[in-house]
Formats: sequence, C-alpha cells, structure tokens
Amino acid sequence: MKQALHIFAKDARRFWPEIVVSLAITALFARIYPNQWLNQSQLYAVSGWGFAGPQGLQLLATVLTVLVPVGWWLLIARVIHGESLVGDRQFWLTRPYEWKHLLAAKVLFLLVFVYLPLVAAQLALLAEAGLQRFPYTPGLLYNLLLITGALVLPLFALASVTSTFARMALAIIGVLLGFIGFSVLSAHLHSIAVSIPSGGDFWIPILLCICGAAVAVQYAGRRLWLARLLLIGLFLSIGMGMLMPPDGGAVDRAFGASAAGQEAPIHIQFLQDANHQVTGMPVDGDKGAQITIPVHISGIAEGSVVMPQNVRASVAVGDGARKSTPWQAIYSLHYGSDSQDSSISFDMDRSLYERVKSTPIQLQITLALTQAQAGEVTRVPLSTTDFSVPGFGACSPERGWYDAAREITGISCRSAFRQPDLTYVETLWSNLPCSGTATEPDKGVQGAAWVGAFDTAPAQFGITSVWSVMISLSNGWRYSNVRGKPQEPRYLCPGTPVVFTQYRLVRRLQTDVIIPNFQMPAQLTPERHVQDAP
Repeated sequence: MKQALHIFAKDARRFWPEIVVSLAITALFARIYPNQWLNQSQLYAVSGWGFAGPQGLQLLATVLTVLVPVGWWLLIARVIHGESLVGDRQFWLTRPYEWKHLLAAKVLFLLVFVYLPLVAAQLALLAEAGLQRFPYTPGLLYNLLLITGALVLPLFALASVTSTFARMALAIIGVLLGFIGFSVLSAHLHSIAVSIPSGGDFWIPILLCICGAAVAVQYAGRRLWLARLLLIGLFLSIGMGMLMPPDGGAVDRAFGASAAGQEAPIHIQFLQDANHQVTGMPVDGDKGAQITIPVHISGIAEGSVVMPQNVRASVAVGDGARKSTPWQAIYSLHYGSDSQDSSISFDMDRSLYERVKSTPIQLQITLALTQAQAGEVTRVPLSTTDFSVPGFGACSPERGWYDAAREITGISCRSAFRQPDLTYVETLWSNLPCSGTATEPDKGVQGAAWVGAFDTAPAQFGITSVWSVMISLSNGWRYSNVRGKPQEPRYLCPGTPVVFTQYRLVRRLQTDVIIPNFQMPAQLTPERHVQDAP
C-alpha cells in the first residue's frame, strides 16, 4: 500500500497541469449547466442579450457537457502513459514496482481527480435545482456505474494498450468513425424500430467485464495483443449488435399474451364510414406502404391508462397461409377511460401490399400494450417561484416575453438522475391575463400533458445529475378565426391548482384485433404538406 501511495503522490505532482484543466472544466460545468433548465425570462435576467445571452449560455453548457469527458480522456491518458504498459524499455520495469500496487495507484488517482470532482459537481447541481441530495444516493451510485462502464473504463483500457496520447487519439477516432459507419448502415438496413421496456443498459455489464479484463491482462501479464483482441472483439460485437434487426422476440417476451379467459383492458373497434377511411402512403423510398386504420377506443377502466407500444399486422394471402409484418414501435399514445376515435398505423412490404390490395382479406392486428393505474395524486397551487412536487421533482413557472413578461405561460420541471415515472399533469389556462386570483374551473381551459415513463433503473446515463422534464401542456394558444390575426397565448394564474397524478405499472400484454373482409386502400397517396396561403 505504501508503494501505491508513493506512485499516486508522484503522479499528482507530475500531472498537476492536466489535473487543474480537468478540475476547471468540471467546476465550470457545475456553474454553467443550470442555464439548461432556466426558462427564457430567467436567462435574460441573469445574462442579457448577445453571445453571453440565453442561447450563448445554453450552447456553452452543452459544450461543457462534452468537454468534461474530454478532460477525463486527457487525464487518464497522461497518468496511464506515465508508466506505459506497451514495450519493454520503460524505466519503471527495472524498479521494484508490483503490478497490483501500480494498478491500485492509478485507480486511486482516478477516484480522487475524476470521481470526487464529478460527485461534488452533481451534488451542487442537485442543490441548485432545488432537489434534495441524500434521498438520491442509489441514483448517484448507479449513475457513476454507468459512467464507469461507458466512459472511464473504456478510456482506461485504451490507454493501457497504447503507448502515447497520439496513438490513443487515433484509436478513439477510429472507434467513433466505426460506430458512425455502423449507425448509418443500420439505418439503411432497418427502417423500423421496436419499443422494449428498460433494455438500454444491457451493454454496461459487458463493457465493465471486457474492458476490466483488458486492463487486468495488461497490468498482470502485459499481454498486449490479448488485451487488444479483447477490445477489438468488444468493438465488433457492439457494431454487429447495431446491425441486427429489431428483436421481435424481445417484444414477445416483454409483452406476454393475455391469460386464457382474461379480458383485455381495452376495446378496439374498426371504423369505416364517410368520415373514417383507411388510408395508405408510400414509405422507405417506395419500398414499403404505411396503412392507417381508423378505430374507436373504449372499455378502459376508470383511473387506468393503456399505452400501445408496438404493433404487428398479419394478412391472409390464400390457401390458409398468412404473412406478418415485424413488430413496429408506437410512440406517445395514451388512452384513458373516455371513449375516443383514434387510428392504428403499420408499415408493410410494398410487394405484399400490391398482392392483397385488390381483394378483401382477413386482417389481424396485434398490439403490445402497457396498462397502468393511477396512484398518488399531488395538488400544488401554482407559485410565482420555484415549487417542489413530492415524488416528481422541482418545478418553476415560465414567463412570457415583451407584453406578457409578467404572465406565466408554462411550467418547467427538473428531476434527479432520470426522467420521472409516468405522470399526468393537468391544470387550467386563462384566456385573459391574470388578475391576481386563481382561474375558476368554469372559466378555464384545461391544459394537460403526459411526462415520464416506466423505468426501474435508479438513474439514466448522463454527466449531469439533473434532467429537464418537458411539460408541453395542451391548449396553450388561442387560435383566431379572423384572417391575418395571429394566435395569442393563454396564461396560467398563480394559485391555480396543478395536479400531478403518478401512475404505477399494472401489466404488459398483447391483444388482437381481427377485421374480416378488410379492404386495403386502392392506391397509396404520398403525404402532402399543406401551407397557408399568403
């Protein structure tokens, strides 16, 4: 242990310029990043106009988010290359350095000069955002684990198998270019996506194990090419995973079929009349066809919400054979207990569409659904300053510009380490500027928004500890029927209740909608963008 501390002290003295640069970037990040969640009126108050105004500060905050890991890269490369593991002519090989002590010194260096400043910055951001710090300890620790697996340990491993900063830079550039190439190729090969709950962090254990093994191999036995092969294999595995088609089997596993005799939580009825017609449009460079089917939604229990997340269609093509589309993601649909008209869209191969469009067919639509139930309800009177919402986060009123500078025109919120659980936010708009009293229910216009999602992980990957929560309340503008008259904003009056209803996950399941004698649209109509006449 004494030898490890000696090496640590030597590195701290030798690399103090790199340490100062990294600490300065992290401190500046903690100071500037809060501008990302200040609303426009607050930004103008603290910054004014010009390059140092709102856009300039928010751009600087974004740049600093990138520069923080760049500072780590510089620091890690310098300290690991201080006792290079590549080659056999290094001075330290002739000294009685034990590899365990050498590795422990490097790890201690990262703990002191990378992790401690990052933790301090994240705690400072939580305090600045009005979020309590200590209840979020699991989120803090899990976030550090994600950062270790996705950034710090891969940089450590690359530094271990390269001899200089320049060669490490070339390796990183090669990795980035490779991932860009895999992304472009994947987008070309696969035009659809699937929605799978809580599946985004499965690469982290793999990164931790492979990168950790490469580091251990280098320090314990200095087996350079074995360590390099481990990292090359990891890179190729991730790249090939990006090229794999969307995993429909994962959808089937996540959204199990309904149990026998169990009633579906939603009733979906096919609509077709003068006001509801099946439509189609070409997609994917005319290689596919998108079919949109009007439906009526009903049968959802009071207090429940049903969210379609994936759709798959199956058609009969003759002789009892059926052709199915792959699973396809559906985004941002929330069905409550009120009956409503809606639509279901799916993409199919153009050749299959041409084959079945001329005759009536049996169409089977399978939906992968998430059902949730209303839970804790929090009513908070809208404040003119920051206010806390238990179990959700901290919120601030957003004010308008110019003639409405004193009026509240929206709400912005912040949460710790991740987006909040699925929450329905609702309040009342006022058509007129506020007179100092809350909006009366019979005179207000409802504004509502869905925010958050179901995710059991205590944190999402990010350098910051504070996540901005986008609350896009509906009906925020009044539209005039008078030609040439611009739309006008509605206002939120102080004291008006804002209701946050949190939802808990009930189940995920599949349900089928069978439409006999279904007729495909006779032709595909390209999407048209309608523009207002001048």
